[in-house]
Amino acid sequence: APASIRQGDTIVIYVENLLEGEPAGQLGDQVLHFAPNGDGYVALAGVDAFAEAGRYALELGGSGDRPWYPFEQEIIITDSNFPAQEITVPEEQSDLLDPSIRADEDLFLSTIYGNFSEEKKWNTLFQVPVTDTLVTAPYGGGRSYNEGPVTIFHSGTDFNGDIGTPILAAAGGTVVFNDNLELRGNTVIIDHGWGVMTGYYHLSESFVELGQEVEIGQPVGAGGSTGLSTGPHLHWDLRIMDVPVDGMRWTTEPIP
Repeated sequence: APASIRQGDTIVIYVENLLEGEPAGQLGDQVLHFAPNGDGYVALAGVDAFAEAGRYALELGGSGDRPWYPFEQEIIITDSNFPAQEITVPEEQSDLLDPSIRADEDLFLSTIYGNFSEEKKWNTLFQVPVTDTLVTAPYGGGRSYNEGPVTIFHSGTDFNGDIGTPILAAAGGTVVFNDNLELRGNTVIIDHGWGVMTGYYHLSESFVELGQEVEIGQPVGAGGSTGLSTGPHLHWDLRIMDVPVDGMRWTTEPIP
């Protein structure tokens, strides 16, 4: 029977290592990246909030000298009915609403979030990255700025906080970005392996360096309101090969 997946979900795909070579495949137009796991291989795939509901093909094969018997399964993506979010940006920040600024920043971030490493650096649930877990804007809602059209969705989770609120690593990993961005402000991105990365935006300051290894719960920065922000808060992203998914599900469900 077809597997049913919601927008914002993470898909875990296991392949037993029965033949020579490594598995390869894709889900819709997403290329899968497999890593050794136990007696086989595992790949993770994300379904973003704007993924069109409907039927998708999961196609698997092999990359070795001997061809693998092809496998195909139907995946049904269902609508999560995320609520729309209306954001009012003050006049002094209205220049940041230029779509070209977001397009350029997204393109740059894809060069970071789109990287894959085989070493998995977490072995527990991810933890919420702040001690005050009040969510001010959940993942997934279509966003309208200053009553404009809905052209983007909220790629992460916003948490309440103040300037200086400790921001904690959601899981162990390697710092792969630590710099200022026009929209996201002061930003730290952590690579957890297997294509999974978390981003921490709008920080007032960073406590880590590029290339640094961090542990779960380690302070990586302080809350702030840098970039396109209407007040102090943390925006937290969790992405799989640059596909934003609902990171809060990773704090309650062991993945994989």
